Order: sequence, then C-alpha cells, then structure tokens
Amino acid sequence: MPTLEELRIRLDEVDEQMVRLFEERMSICEEVGEYKVKNGRKVLDRQRERDKLQDVAGMVATDFNKKAVQELYDQLMSMSRKLQYQQLVKAGALGRLPFSGVSSLDDKNARIVFPGTEGAYSQAATKNYFGEDCNNFYVRTFRDALEHYHEEEPKGECVIVIEGKPLEELRKEQISRWEEMEIQEHLAFYTDQGMDRKEAMKAVARDRGITKRDVYQQLL
Repeated sequence: MPTLEELRIRLDEVDEQMVRLFEERMSICEEVGEYKVKNGRKVLDRQRERDKLQDVAGMVATDFNKKAVQELYDQLMSMSRKLQYQQLVKAGALGRLPFSGVSSLDDKNARIVFPGTEGAYSQAATKNYFGEDCNNFYVRTFRDALEHYHEEEPKGECVIVIEGKPLEELRKEQISRWEEMEIQEHLAFYTDQGMDRKEAMKAVARDRGITKRDVYQQLL
C-alpha cells in the first residue's frame, strides 16, 4: 500500500496537470469572449450550461462524483462568464453610457462660454462650478461662439458641444441595453463578480428602473 507521502506526490502531479488544463481552458474561453463581443452574442447560454453539466456527470461513475463534478463545472463556467463580462465591459458593449468622465478640468487657463445672457442661470452655474473670477462670456447660440472664434483665434484646445442628449434619454438607452439581456444573465453579471444575490438583485433593479420585487417575480 502506498504511503501518505507517496499519495500526496501523486496528487501534486495530478494538480499540476489540472492547473495547466485550467489555464488552457480559460485561454479558450477568452477567445470565445472575443467572438461574442464581435458578433453581439450573449454571455450566458443556459441550455449550453445545462447540457455541459449533464455531459460531465455522465463521465463519472459514482453518485458522489456526479454531484462533485457538476459543482466543479458550475464554478468553472461561472469564472468563464466573469471573464467574458469583463471583456464586454472593456469593449464598451455592456451597460456603459456613451461618454467618459475626467478627473479634473484645466479651468485656470480656460475661457468659459455659456449659452444664454448676462445674469442667466447658465452664468450662475458657470461661476458656481468654475469660480466667481473665471474668464467667461455668453452667447445666445453656439453658432455665435463659432463666429466669435472666426474673428479671434482660440488659444490652446477648444471643445464645443455640437449635439448632446438629455440625461433622461441616455438613461432610457442604458435601460434598453440591459433589457436586451435576459434577467437571469443580468443577475449572473453581478453574482459572477462576487456580489451576493441580494445585492445583485438590487443592482439589476436599479439598472432596469424597476423594483426589487419585480426582479424577484421575473426570476421565478
């Protein structure tokens, strides 16, 4: 009969093979994620996962191992989804508003243009944000601003908002993108990142603009 130390050596050898195969599996999952990003495919495929769990259970002999291997593959597929969700977020294809935040503005050397007139709320907002002594002037339209800089060459960088959308419209677009995803997949997006189910349901409700009760009922 082998000694305990000999058995542990054999386990270590098996573990080394499993880790190598795990890395190979995750590398393939990354390629799958890239394909899904490019082709607009969903991350969560519940039927595929059910079939996989059934297949692996059929590859082992005992009832204990059937349950164990299903638990193992359930975790493996969860990690695969987490990786693919990260790829979707990085590609800007999931739950992202169409603008980027910046940490600060160079307001010390800027000339601030605001729409309206002297004493308008827009001027008050400009001074509230940039300070009472900020260099500012008003225009009735941004066409006036363009004409102004035809006569006076701007110094440094100049940013002009040509067209924008109200926050409410952007919010509706964001909700619409989430609603394209099945609610089970939406929940998995958060739970796969380590969020507990209760908090994940709150996040789903917030994303979709519905109540947590509505989320619960749709998951039944």
